[in-house]
Amino acid sequence: MKTILQKIIYCFIIGVNVSVSSFPQKTTSNIHWGFLIDENEGITKIYFNKHINQMCREKTEDIFINGTSISKGKVYVPIGSSNFELIYDEAVFYREDRQGKLHKILQDNSIDKASIAWVIEKGKNREIKIDFPKNCPTGDYLLKIKVHNEQGERYEICRWFEAYTSKQVSRRKKPIPIGSGYAPAIGNITEDDEGGVFEVVQNMPEFPGGGLPKLMEFIRQNIKYPQSALQSKLEGRVIVQVVIDKDGSVIQPKILRSINPVLSIDNAFCEEALRIVSIMPKWKPGSQHGIPVKVKFTFPVRFTLPTD
Repeated sequence: MKTILQKIIYCFIIGVNVSVSSFPQKTTSNIHWGFLIDENEGITKIYFNKHINQMCREKTEDIFINGTSISKGKVYVPIGSSNFELIYDEAVFYREDRQGKLHKILQDNSIDKASIAWVIEKGKNREIKIDFPKNCPTGDYLLKIKVHNEQGERYEICRWFEAYTSKQVSRRKKPIPIGSGYAPAIGNITEDDEGGVFEVVQNMPEFPGGGLPKLMEFIRQNIKYPQSALQSKLEGRVIVQVVIDKDGSVIQPKILRSINPVLSIDNAFCEEALRIVSIMPKWKPGSQHGIPVKVKFTFPVRFTLPTD
């Protein structure tokens, strides 16, 4: 049996060990999560450049993120690519300290394996569901989602979040919250929820006949390179966002990114992209718990010079 002195020494040692931590700030279970905007966010391609004999990183549009949402201690990130098949690797949270250094957060179950197909098929959109860190201190957190394609090219998707209690104090910009995207109660699905438009739902809208591949085929078959832009020899992608209504109608088209906004001819490409949207057939609407809802959807319209 331990003596009183031994017990005191034992408790003292335990107390010292517990207090030693990478993040001595007070933790709380009453944590809220919010979105942040930082220049380091986005999608980065990581590849080995043989010419300079080193690894390189560059921003890319090879992968598309159709909205990101937060609900009940989880973040939902729908990922897709119209160019190739993707293989999911991992999702890791990092906490930023006061000096700007990132510290990896160890999590036993950082992703719900049932919520994602490990292979994300070409042209398909898959939602990754990731748990936010538990019992963490307040502050800024970086989420890195890593995937690669069949050619072995690696990609890193970065998103910033803030863990806060009663008041947000991050120095970074904060976007307008886009609301719960995964599983609100059936009774909560009303026109008042985020204006009645969702970013992510259980069943995302689908273009008729085969989803994203058929959408890309429809665009290729109907697109007309603007005659007024032929001399410019401009090529590239216009990124369009639409809302798929409850009956599948394509409404509220918006240009998120044009090819070259500096050039006056850029308007011709935007007008053609919007014309393509105007002739689209009705989609299969998105739904939440079997209830049709309005859902935002983003896709590219690619322009290439005619070969004739």
